[in-house]
Amino acid sequence: MATTLRREGCCWQNRFVTPGAQELADAVARSLRPTLACVRKRLLSVDGVCEQVQWQGVWKWTLVYTHRGQPGRAWAFLVPDPERPRLCIPMPEVSLGTPKARRLTRELREMLSQAPVVNGARWPVWTLQNKAQAEELLSLCELKAPATDMGEVDGSLPAPIRG
Repeated sequence: MATTLRREGCCWQNRFVTPGAQELADAVARSLRPTLACVRKRLLSVDGVCEQVQWQGVWKWTLVYTHRGQPGRAWAFLVPDPERPRLCIPMPEVSLGTPKARRLTRELREMLSQAPVVNGARWPVWTLQNKAQAEELLSLCELKAPATDMGEVDGSLPAPIRG
């Protein structure tokens, strides 16, 4: 079975041949395909979000989601690792102090607070396990979507608010 996954997963690893999004999704372990499909559908349901396949170095071929309100900046990453698909939704630190952020589950808030900070944004990465977990993680889209519709058209993150 591991050999089959590895052979099917070659499209994910081969930097010199650009695979299609569906080809990457089909290379994921059969038990995780419904979860991956759920995540893709939910991310694409956000107004202004589109999906592209891009080489992301250590993540290899990745489904990168961009939002028209943040040109040139990735909105989310779905890493279709055949054995360990992962989701990364970079979050501006300022959005974590909003009333909407307080409605996230305690576990999700804690994971966000522990995520590495790069250039004013938290970079949490989760290994996808099932649809229920994916739905919880995707609740971050509700927190993030309004921030992209607030006139940030230059792709830069707002400066953190200092108290």
